[in-house]
Amino acid sequence: MTKPTTLAALILLAAGMTACDNPADSTYTTVATEAKETTVATPPAEAVTLELNGENTTVEWTGSKPTGASHSGGFKTLAGAATLAEEKLASVEATIDILSMWSDNDKLTKHLLNKDFFDSENFPESKFVSTEIREATQAEQTGDAADATHWVTGNLTLRGITKSITFPAKITAGDAAYELNAVFDINRSQFEMNYGLTNAAIRDEVVVRLKISVPKS
Repeated sequence: MTKPTTLAALILLAAGMTACDNPADSTYTTVATEAKETTVATPPAEAVTLELNGENTTVEWTGSKPTGASHSGGFKTLAGAATLAEEKLASVEATIDILSMWSDNDKLTKHLLNKDFFDSENFPESKFVSTEIREATQAEQTGDAADATHWVTGNLTLRGITKSITFPAKITAGDAAYELNAVFDINRSQFEMNYGLTNAAIRDEVVVRLKISVPKS
C-alpha cells in the first residue's frame, strides 16, 4: 500500500529538483574586476570596421529564482562597431539602449527598468568596450569554454558602474559572414543590482547570450 505513495513522492521530488536547476550552472561564470585602461590605437591600414546594430547583433539574458521560475529577455536597440584586421577580430564596442529592453512578461519588463534593477531613468545606457581579444589555447578549451576559439576581455558599464569581465567566445570568419557567439553569466550584485538578494528570492547569476553576425560585403 505504501509503494504507490513512495513512488509518487520520488517523482515529485525529482520534478522539484529539475524545476530548481540554475541556468547558470551550464555557462561560464565571469568575475567582475576593476576596469582596465582603454587606449585608442590606430588600426592597421588594411583594417575593416563593421557597424553593429540591433539587426546584426543580439544581446539576450535569462534570470531565475531558486524556486525554479525563470524569465528571458533582451534588448532591441544598440549601436557599436567591430574592427577586423586580416580577417581577425581586433576590437568590439557597443552601447545598449536599456529602454529597448523586452522580456517574456510585460509586468516584469517594467519592474526591471525601475530602480530595483536597471534604474533606466538614471542609467539609460549600458556599454561594453573590449580591451583584449586573444585566441584560446587548446588547454583552455574545456568545460564551459569547450567551444571557445577566443577569450574576450572588456569593460562593461551597467548602472553607471564599470567593471572588467572576461568571457569565452566562438569567433569565425565564414564565407558569408563574420560571427561571434558567446554564452556566459555575470553576477548582478557586482553591479549593485541587489533586489531580491537579501532573502534569496532571485539568483544573483544572470545568463547572457551574445551573438554578432555581420554579412561580408
